[in-house]
Amino acid sequence: MATVSAPWPPKPDLFDEVQWSSYPTLEQYKQAFQLWKLPNAEIDIPELPEAGGGGLDMDPRHSLVRRLYSRLKRNSVEPEAPLADAQRKHATNRYSSWSAGDVNRIINPSGVGPTKETILVDNRTYKPYWKQADLKAALRSRGLDTTGVVSVLKDRLFDYELQELIVPYSLPRSNLGHWGIDRAKDFIIPSGTNSAFDPFDLYTLALQRSPYNPTYWVSRGFLFYQIGFYDLALGDAYRAWYLVEHLVNSAFRNKQPGLYPRIWDSIVEHLKLAAEEEPDIRECMRKQNGMDSWINPAPQQRLIDLSGIDTFIPSLRRALHHIISLSLIALEAWEDYSQMDEYATQRLRGIHEDVHPFTLRMENMRDFVKSKQNEEASNFTMWAHERSMGNSHHTQMYPQSARNVDRAAENFRQVLTNSYINGWPGADPEQPLLEVRQGEVGLAVHAQQDIDKGAVLYTDEPSARGNMRRQHRMPNLSCENCKKIISRRAQEVLEEDWEDLPDLSKQANQEPDICACLKPEQKMYFCRDPSGANDERSSRRKRRRSPSEGRHTRSRKRRAMTGDSSSNDSSPEEGEGDALRRTCLEPARNVFHYRACGKDWEWLHHGMQNLLSSGEGVRYKKEVNHERHGTILSLLLRDVFDMTLMARDKGEPSGVLAHEIDAMIPLCGGEDMLGQRFPFRWAGNIVVPFDIVLALGVDIFADLDFDTWVIQLVLRKLLLNVVPWDKYRRGIEARINYPRVPVDPEYEPEEETCGAKLETFYLHTGYALFNHACGKEANAKWFWDKAQYGGINNRIIVQATRPIAKDEEIRVKYYYEGPHPGNEPENEFPHEPDMLRSFGRGCDCARCTREREAAANQNQEHHSDDGDDNGNRDEHGDSLYDD
Repeated sequence: MATVSAPWPPKPDLFDEVQWSSYPTLEQYKQAFQLWKLPNAEIDIPELPEAGGGGLDMDPRHSLVRRLYSRLKRNSVEPEAPLADAQRKHATNRYSSWSAGDVNRIINPSGVGPTKETILVDNRTYKPYWKQADLKAALRSRGLDTTGVVSVLKDRLFDYELQELIVPYSLPRSNLGHWGIDRAKDFIIPSGTNSAFDPFDLYTLALQRSPYNPTYWVSRGFLFYQIGFYDLALGDAYRAWYLVEHLVNSAFRNKQPGLYPRIWDSIVEHLKLAAEEEPDIRECMRKQNGMDSWINPAPQQRLIDLSGIDTFIPSLRRALHHIISLSLIALEAWEDYSQMDEYATQRLRGIHEDVHPFTLRMENMRDFVKSKQNEEASNFTMWAHERSMGNSHHTQMYPQSARNVDRAAENFRQVLTNSYINGWPGADPEQPLLEVRQGEVGLAVHAQQDIDKGAVLYTDEPSARGNMRRQHRMPNLSCENCKKIISRRAQEVLEEDWEDLPDLSKQANQEPDICACLKPEQKMYFCRDPSGANDERSSRRKRRRSPSEGRHTRSRKRRAMTGDSSSNDSSPEEGEGDALRRTCLEPARNVFHYRACGKDWEWLHHGMQNLLSSGEGVRYKKEVNHERHGTILSLLLRDVFDMTLMARDKGEPSGVLAHEIDAMIPLCGGEDMLGQRFPFRWAGNIVVPFDIVLALGVDIFADLDFDTWVIQLVLRKLLLNVVPWDKYRRGIEARINYPRVPVDPEYEPEEETCGAKLETFYLHTGYALFNHACGKEANAKWFWDKAQYGGINNRIIVQATRPIAKDEEIRVKYYYEGPHPGNEPENEFPHEPDMLRSFGRGCDCARCTREREAAANQNQEHHSDDGDDNGNRDEHGDSLYDD
């Protein structure tokens, strides 16, 4: 069967899910333009001898992206080397830093602001007499120098406070006071040292004032590309692409009302400001419009009669495609790169000088990319979807990253101990068993007292759920919360109860046991009672039916489902059993089921699996492999975003970012993983995450709390900490080339080629704190809940396998310990690839550490003759993650 890889997975059919921000004022447009112009003017353009020494392309059609487009055309075959020092002066790229005064002159042109004589410091003004002791105490509390006479000390104190007041801080960080992290005066901008504003800051301030101008997204994306943050460059380039497509593509234009005129207005106002400095822009517009009054139209004409902006868009589109293609090359995402350059050459039109760099790059890269793809295709130690992955590798933090989340801090570990490790139901608060401590590598869980063999150490229900729905509707589906099987008959009862609701109740969506997820085609089910007693019974009074509907009554359904012929057709009294009924929907609404409720997520489920597609005139079916796009974590990502929106809307904590919500901040994979390699795909890391955010109603242009860096940190944490649930993946069988989850044979006979290689993932935040070990090196085992413990299918239980002494670290075996023929014998150990794919990292127990060190020494000796300094990297770790 032929396998094809679609350019990218399905997209959601969006309409009015997002409430776009209001139109910027003329003053905001002006400020955005001035902020953008400062770093843009410093983009260095290589001189070309054949062009008479000049490197800047002065064609007015390039006005929106003139400097960066001129540079990209001259360096378009392969990526530039990243700047050695991210945003400082460099031999060939000179970026300045700007002071708070420079920025204030733009955003506060009136100059009206505080002075030393008007501000208060510790409730006192500048003029009254200050004692030297009081001044020194105030300076000392602020970490400032305390030497000098009274007049010097007073000026130092008030100058410092004045600087704090006039610095235009922006984008406050998450409030993490409950984790012992003080962020009362912590902002993302400015990101430079000593409150200096770097190019990233100015571009971001411009975007805050004019978020729908693709020029600003391309410019910031180019900056990220230059400094080596290629994933961030792709995130900004994608948003620029999204805006441009809505501007010029009629298929996009009418999809999301209100977005198109905002884009148009932003570009028009930008061009008007640019035309004040470049008369050629005005002339170019006149030729396109045939009108002389375009520069000062009447207010009601601002959004009409200016179709001439279309002439400036092709250069913008080429620039963003250059950034995308070059960044994908730098990330070694060869399949994505090939598709993107092929797509670009098909879509872009223009003069030879503009299109030639794309065709030249394709010709130069063709053989090299082909050889790389052949290498990946022949690596059978990896899943099929892993073979096409690129990798993201950072040695420095993102410009936006916080530097004050210390997971090893005592306050932080105390919260983990109390709220997670000893906070599970059934734990004895008076006699805590465990404690989170700083280990040799990261955090570790230790015993606080002697523990007997067989003792239950910990139980954990999922923080986020990735329950994939298969391509075709199966007879039995599972509860989205607890993974309990819901029979086909129970599904019908739930669906009919939803249909019975009045329209107002459906709109309110506040029923205790059914929700709007029973409305879309791709339904989501929650069981009514974890005991199973009421799953197949309506919670509402039986509807009055005509005699012709008698065969569909609920009581007859119950007899058919239970085999009870003694049941009669009388309905229960209204409210009977409702007060005692427990429902999985209630905890879901309190934890993770929020804005996602009632939306159709079929596009997302399809974008995570292999689908069989056939069209008119096609003689055989083809496999459309969306799995290859790295979308394996997309459902978990949706849950994390939904939990973030829930926390933000409830205001606890205020302004929280997705990677720092309570379910995510304890996890490794954030700023603590510098130097690690992470898999990367254009769709899985950029396109689908932004589509999810849009589907949840978030404006991805105006709301920078869901910026690319946040998405990447969430994906990294998920990758390293999720646990695969699928039963047939448990044990030590050869899981890498195991067939996919078969679809229902009733619908599709090709059962080994469709579905998903991995279908269900869960994030257990507390369980992720335990370290793992091999065989006898472990002192505990983990398993999915069994009947004697409550029978919640997706709850993890950790149990001691031998007596554990006080202060000993708890180390859990890698493999699931349950009734499965693939489980390891006591004297066998898992293979490194299985460790990586089970828990995201290799084992660091004493035995594996010794073996890894021995292998590293052997490889180093083997490669010493040819000077290869990378020989200490094992073949599996280098393929997907660095250990």
